[in-house]
Amino acid sequence: ENSLNYEIELSPYNIKLYRERAELNLKNKKYNEAIQDYTRIIEFNSSNPAENYASRAYAYYLAGENQLAIKDYNEAIDYQPQCYAWYCFRSLAYKNCGSKSAYKEAIIDLNTAYELMHAKDPKYIILKAGIFVLDHQICILNVECFIV
Repeated sequence: ENSLNYEIELSPYNIKLYRERAELNLKNKKYNEAIQDYTRIIEFNSSNPAENYASRAYAYYLAGENQLAIKDYNEAIDYQPQCYAWYCFRSLAYKNCGSKSAYKEAIIDLNTAYELMHAKDPKYIILKAGIFVLDHQICILNVECFIV
Protein backbone atom coordinates (compact mmCIF):
# COMPACT_ATOMS: atom_id res chain seq x y z
CA GLU A 1 0.00 0.00 0.00
CA ASN A 2 2.86 2.39 0.76
CA SER A 3 4.30 1.91 -2.72
CA LEU A 4 0.88 2.67 -4.21
CA ASN A 5 0.66 5.85 -2.16
CA TYR A 6 4.08 6.86 -3.44
CA GLU A 7 3.17 6.06 -7.05
CA ILE A 8 -0.01 8.11 -6.72
CA GLU A 9 2.03 11.04 -5.38
CA LEU A 10 4.19 10.83 -8.50
CA SER A 11 1.20 10.34 -10.85
CA PRO A 12 -1.80 11.98 -9.18
CA TYR A 13 -4.07 11.54 -12.24
CA ASN A 14 -3.35 7.87 -12.86
CA ILE A 15 -6.80 6.26 -12.57
CA LYS A 16 -5.38 2.74 -12.67
CA LEU A 17 -3.40 3.39 -9.48
CA TYR A 18 -6.42 4.81 -7.65
CA ARG A 19 -8.50 1.80 -8.71
CA GLU A 20 -5.79 -0.59 -7.55
CA ARG A 21 -5.55 1.16 -4.18
CA ALA A 22 -9.34 1.30 -3.83
CA GLU A 23 -9.61 -2.45 -4.44
CA LEU A 24 -6.84 -3.09 -1.92
CA ASN A 25 -8.63 -0.89 0.61
CA LEU A 26 -11.88 -2.81 0.06
CA LYS A 27 -10.04 -6.07 0.59
CA ASN A 28 -8.59 -4.68 3.83
CA LYS A 29 -12.00 -3.34 4.92
CA LYS A 30 -10.81 0.26 4.74
CA TYR A 31 -14.07 1.37 3.20
CA ASN A 32 -13.74 5.12 3.71
CA GLU A 33 -10.35 5.14 2.01
CA ALA A 34 -11.79 3.12 -0.88
CA ILE A 35 -14.68 5.59 -1.15
CA GLN A 36 -12.20 8.47 -1.35
CA ASP A 37 -10.30 6.76 -4.16
CA TYR A 38 -13.48 5.95 -6.09
CA THR A 39 -14.54 9.59 -5.67
CA ARG A 40 -11.27 10.68 -7.26
CA ILE A 41 -11.80 8.20 -10.08
CA ILE A 42 -15.27 9.65 -10.71
CA GLU A 43 -13.84 13.19 -10.71
CA PHE A 44 -10.94 12.36 -13.07
CA ASN A 45 -12.39 9.72 -15.39
CA SER A 46 -15.48 10.10 -17.50
CA SER A 47 -14.78 7.13 -19.77
CA ASN A 48 -16.77 4.59 -17.73
CA PRO A 49 -19.07 6.48 -15.35
CA ALA A 50 -21.51 3.62 -14.73
CA GLU A 51 -18.80 1.28 -13.48
CA ASN A 52 -17.14 4.05 -11.49
CA TYR A 53 -20.34 4.96 -9.67
CA ALA A 54 -21.18 1.30 -9.11
CA SER A 55 -17.74 0.68 -7.63
CA ARG A 56 -18.16 3.52 -5.16
CA ALA A 57 -21.71 2.37 -4.44
CA TYR A 58 -20.38 -1.05 -3.50
CA ALA A 59 -17.86 0.55 -1.13
CA TYR A 60 -20.67 2.59 0.44
CA TYR A 61 -22.72 -0.59 0.76
CA LEU A 62 -19.90 -2.41 2.53
CA ALA A 63 -19.44 0.60 4.83
CA GLY A 64 -23.11 0.39 5.78
CA GLU A 65 -23.93 3.66 4.02
CA ASN A 66 -26.94 2.25 2.18
CA GLN A 67 -28.56 5.56 1.21
CA LEU A 68 -25.31 6.71 -0.41
CA ALA A 69 -24.96 3.33 -2.10
CA ILE A 70 -28.47 3.68 -3.52
CA LYS A 71 -27.66 7.19 -4.76
CA ASP A 72 -24.57 5.95 -6.61
CA TYR A 73 -26.37 2.89 -8.01
CA ASN A 74 -28.99 5.34 -9.31
CA GLU A 75 -26.20 7.17 -11.13
CA ALA A 76 -24.84 3.91 -12.54
CA ILE A 77 -28.33 2.97 -13.74
CA ASP A 78 -28.78 6.40 -15.33
CA TYR A 79 -25.63 5.79 -17.39
CA GLN A 80 -26.27 2.11 -18.08
CA PRO A 81 -29.97 1.27 -17.57
CA GLN A 82 -29.73 -2.16 -19.21
CA CYS A 83 -27.19 -3.50 -16.71
CA TYR A 84 -29.07 -5.96 -14.50
CA ALA A 85 -26.21 -6.13 -11.98
CA TRP A 86 -26.77 -2.55 -10.82
CA TYR A 87 -30.40 -3.38 -9.99
CA CYS A 88 -29.38 -6.52 -8.09
CA PHE A 89 -26.81 -4.65 -6.04
CA ARG A 90 -29.11 -1.70 -5.41
CA SER A 91 -31.76 -4.15 -4.16
CA LEU A 92 -29.33 -5.30 -1.45
CA ALA A 93 -28.79 -1.71 -0.31
CA TYR A 94 -32.56 -1.17 -0.24
CA LYS A 95 -32.97 -4.37 1.76
CA ASN A 96 -30.49 -3.12 4.35
CA CYS A 97 -32.44 0.11 4.83
CA GLY A 98 -35.00 -1.99 6.69
CA SER A 99 -38.22 -0.13 5.96
CA LYS A 100 -41.26 -1.65 4.29
CA SER A 101 -41.00 0.86 1.42
CA ALA A 102 -37.31 -0.01 0.95
CA TYR A 103 -38.17 -3.73 0.81
CA LYS A 104 -40.72 -2.94 -1.88
CA GLU A 105 -38.05 -1.04 -3.84
CA ALA A 106 -35.74 -4.03 -3.47
CA ILE A 107 -38.36 -6.32 -4.94
CA ILE A 108 -38.98 -3.90 -7.82
CA ASP A 109 -35.23 -3.90 -8.54
CA LEU A 110 -35.07 -7.69 -8.44
CA ASN A 111 -37.97 -7.90 -10.87
CA THR A 112 -36.27 -5.39 -13.16
CA ALA A 113 -33.04 -7.37 -12.97
CA TYR A 114 -34.93 -10.52 -13.87
CA GLU A 115 -36.56 -8.85 -16.88
CA LEU A 116 -33.21 -7.52 -18.10
CA MET A 117 -31.44 -10.85 -17.58
CA HIS A 118 -34.20 -12.83 -19.20
CA ALA A 119 -34.29 -10.48 -22.20
CA LYS A 120 -30.52 -10.82 -22.58
CA ASP A 121 -30.46 -14.58 -22.17
CA PRO A 122 -33.70 -16.55 -21.62
CA LYS A 123 -31.72 -19.37 -19.97
CA TYR A 124 -31.35 -17.25 -16.84
CA ILE A 125 -33.59 -18.09 -13.97
CA ILE A 126 -32.94 -15.44 -11.39
CA LEU A 127 -33.89 -14.86 -7.89
CA LYS A 128 -34.41 -17.81 -5.76
CA ALA A 129 -35.21 -15.07 -3.34
CA GLY A 130 -36.12 -15.97 0.18
CA ILE A 131 -39.00 -13.56 0.60
CA PHE A 132 -41.41 -13.81 3.50
CA VAL A 133 -43.70 -11.66 5.58
CA LEU A 134 -42.94 -11.17 9.26
CA ASP A 135 -45.05 -8.85 11.37
CA HIS A 136 -46.40 -7.23 8.22
CA GLN A 137 -42.90 -6.56 6.91
CA ILE A 138 -41.52 -8.01 3.74
CA CYS A 139 -38.14 -9.58 4.37
CA ILE A 140 -35.65 -10.69 1.76
CA LEU A 141 -33.37 -13.41 3.07
CA ASN A 142 -31.09 -13.96 0.14
CA VAL A 143 -30.78 -13.62 -3.57
CA GLU A 144 -29.28 -16.25 -5.79
CA CYS A 145 -28.97 -16.41 -9.55
CA PHE A 146 -29.14 -19.64 -11.49
CA ILE A 147 -28.46 -20.53 -15.10
CA VAL A 148 -30.35 -23.44 -16.60
